[in-house]
Amino acid sequence: MSTKVTAKIAKSSMARQGRAGAASGAAAEPHLTGSRRGRKRRAGPRRAAPSRAGAGRAVVARTARGGMGSPRRLLLVSNSTLHGGGYLGHCQEHIKSFLGEKVKRVLFVPYALHDRDAYARTARAKFESLGYGLDSIHESCDPVEAVRKSEAIFIGGGNTFRLLKALYDNSLIQEIRKRVLEETREERIRQYHEEPNTPPVLGLREGAMLLVEGDKATLQGVTGARLFLRGKKPTEHEPGTDFSFLLIDSNLQNL
Repeated sequence: MSTKVTAKIAKSSMARQGRAGAASGAAAEPHLTGSRRGRKRRAGPRRAAPSRAGAGRAVVARTARGGMGSPRRLLLVSNSTLHGGGYLGHCQEHIKSFLGEKVKRVLFVPYALHDRDAYARTARAKFESLGYGLDSIHESCDPVEAVRKSEAIFIGGGNTFRLLKALYDNSLIQEIRKRVLEETREERIRQYHEEPNTPPVLGLREGAMLLVEGDKATLQGVTGARLFLRGKKPTEHEPGTDFSFLLIDSNLQNL
C-alpha cells in the first residue's frame, strides 16, 4: 500500500456585508446586502463595503457534509422580518430544514443591536419554537471558546458597523472563519480514519508547504500543519518539521 499525504489549504476572508446568519457545524458569513446579491452562491466568502443599518437581512449558511473540501451550502434570506409576519416567520421552515436534526443548540451573535439582551430574547423564542436551544455569545465569559464549541451560529442583523466592531474587538473574525473552513473537514477526516488501515492525513494551513525530495519530506512556509493519525488526537506542527516517515510504509506500523 502506498502512503498518501493529503494537504488541504483553505483560502478565505471574512465577508464584510450583510445582516444575519447561521451556520450548522460552522459559522455564517455575517454580511451580505441586496436580495440580488444574496441569492448568489459562491465558493468562498466575499468582501464588500458595509451597508446601512436597518431591519436587516438574513443569511443561513451550512458547511457542506458531502466530504472533505466540499463547498459550503448557503441559504440566503433577503430579510429577517416580512410585513405582517413575525421574526423569521416567513423562512422558519426553511431554516429548520436547513439546519436539520443533528443541531441541538445555536449560538446567537446579537452585536448588531444596542440592546443585546432584548435581541437575544427575541432570537431565543424563535429558535426554541423551532426545536433548537439558543445561547447568546454576549453572555459568554469566553466568546472565542463559545464559537469553537458551537454546533451552529446565527448572526443577527442590524447596525453593520456595530456588528463588525464587536466581532473584531472580541477576536471572533478568525475563529468564525476557522469554523467555516475547518471543523467540518476534521469531522470528515475522523470519519475517514474510522476505516481500518487508513493512512495519515497532513493538513497544510494557508502559508505552509511540504517539500518532498526523494525519501525526505519537510514542512516549510510561514505557518504550520496539522497531522491526523488514525485513533489519535490531531497534533500541530511548525515549519521545519520532518515528515519523512509519512513516505515510508514500514514506519506507519509503529504509529
